[in-house]
Amino acid sequence: GRLVPHKRVELALTTLAELSLSHPEVSLTIIGQGYWEPTLRELADRLGVSDRVTFAGFVDDVTKHRLLARAWLHAMPSVKEGWGLVVIESAAHGTPTIAFRSAGGTQESVLDGETGLLVDDEAGFVAATRRLIEDEALRGRLGHQARAHAARFSWPAAVEVFEAELRDITGLPPRAIPAPRPALDDVLADDVLADEPSAAAGQ
Repeated sequence: GRLVPHKRVELALTTLAELSLSHPEVSLTIIGQGYWEPTLRELADRLGVSDRVTFAGFVDDVTKHRLLARAWLHAMPSVKEGWGLVVIESAAHGTPTIAFRSAGGTQESVLDGETGLLVDDEAGFVAATRRLIEDEALRGRLGHQARAHAARFSWPAAVEVFEAELRDITGLPPRAIPAPRPALDDVLADDVLADEPSAAAGQ
């Protein structure tokens, strides 16, 4: 993601700091680049968490999916998201997302309580992060359901659904739509899931 103010990566950093005393093993990986990075690095220093924050910068697709697969959870503190493609990319690896209900598109990409958790304020964001870190069973259940949800999405499936809508509008006879294809290559998934998990990944 872009490191810009409205992504509110600061909240991921302050959440990490707040959890530090009870969970010193937790780390944060920030994937993306942008002009706000120096401000975020300065905040990490002030909060005393620089040693547990990795600024991964811009990464290629293979590295991105490897990082998302290793994460226990995906933190998305954005003010506004149109859809949040990375939510589905994370879900494809069994990584649930924590996001704000008010961000818009997250209400569609995150199924609250099923594939991740939606929160209403900063305190709720911290609480949800703590909950998923501490509750392995919940994290596993949400991750399993997230993976199943993500499997419904692919470009071929989107084209087929769009074609069906056009056929309906124009009065053409419907064509059977095959079952959705997996969102990611199995080979890539097997590769990244073999890695040891880290604690958190932010957009």
